[in-house]
Amino acid sequence: MNKIVAVASGTRGDVQPAVSLLSYLGKMGYDVTICGGLNIQPLAEANNIPFIPMGEDCEEFVSRAPDPTKQPIKATKALADFVIKEMEIQFNNLPGIAINADLILAVTFGFAGATVAEALKKPFGYISYCPQLLQSNGHPALFVKSHRHSKTVNWLSWKFFKTMFNISYRDVINKNRKNLDLPPIKDCWEHVLGEKILLACDREYSTVPSDIKQKYYHTGYLPIPRYEALDDDLLQFVNSGSKPVYIGFGSMTAREPEKTTKIVIEASKIAKQRIVLSSGMANLGVDREVDQNCYVVGKSSHPILFPKMAAIVHHGGSGTTATAARAGVPQIIIPHMSDQFYFAEQIPKLGVAPESIWRKNLTSKNLSAAIDIAVSDEIMIKKCKALAEKLADHDSYVLAEKYIRADFLSSSRIDH
Repeated sequence: MNKIVAVASGTRGDVQPAVSLLSYLGKMGYDVTICGGLNIQPLAEANNIPFIPMGEDCEEFVSRAPDPTKQPIKATKALADFVIKEMEIQFNNLPGIAINADLILAVTFGFAGATVAEALKKPFGYISYCPQLLQSNGHPALFVKSHRHSKTVNWLSWKFFKTMFNISYRDVINKNRKNLDLPPIKDCWEHVLGEKILLACDREYSTVPSDIKQKYYHTGYLPIPRYEALDDDLLQFVNSGSKPVYIGFGSMTAREPEKTTKIVIEASKIAKQRIVLSSGMANLGVDREVDQNCYVVGKSSHPILFPKMAAIVHHGGSGTTATAARAGVPQIIIPHMSDQFYFAEQIPKLGVAPESIWRKNLTSKNLSAAIDIAVSDEIMIKKCKALAEKLADHDSYVLAEKYIRADFLSSSRIDH
């Protein structure tokens, strides 16, 4: 029985596909364990995956961190401090946990995984949900919002990003590498990702440029296999009239939730649409009276809820994007940060979404206009249904297990 240890740090959306994969692998006879922040524990336990606490609750950090859309420099500094603390905890604990592992996988901020795997002489893989994590002249580095720059500008953005990543993390990585009798590294970003990437996103809207250096394994998105039933009151609202529009921004916070709530509710009224408003970590609709055409919901099962919607307005996270694509209805992306801008660029190209609206440009007027297009464009709606049917025919789990068995577990140690 092959033993796989995953080190993860991130929000629910960051780690959920990896948890789903580990759950599948466990059912296939693998011995799997995930270690990470306490926010991961309920998800791991719900999927019968052994969990070892390691690090801070990432969602608690996000809730108190500066808003990246309003204070990008402070937010970047806060994130770097958080990641460094996570890495120190991982370096101190992961070697003992993974000593008997046959494979170490890293997810999101599991940045100590590659060094620990090298020290233990174990195969290593990084799970990514977006091609933009991989350096290419075909797309910019993660901090760049626009994806319509030249290859030269993209190259410059990566040079700047990797320089700043080195400044932030190279000292702590090399200090711990020295403690593990390993030589120092120069390129931290390439090191933490490793040479083999399990790319868990859909090919239909996640094209990988030809100049990627790493060996990648494109599995398709890994949807969670277990769905919780929808609340009875929510179902009653959904079924009590025309199909509503879902609006929610997941783990994105808002320093002015009242203002954002006002914008989206006004947009729905202009568009004459009922809405399901997800409070999320932005606390939208919380402590505010809403009329009978708005239902405020906390956590809900997106795979069950989304197909019942007329359209889905969201932040562009990889998981929400993939779930919306499988729902067969139009989506409207309001990117806030990072790879959300990648999906905000790619999804409309398929004709399954109106042009995306950057969060800083969001108004009730442009959101209502986008909703009008999404609920009335018959060609767009047909394309959404066709995309959902295509994605339904693809089994990402079978492909991921095949790659892990043939190309990850069988590999020898990678020298850096």
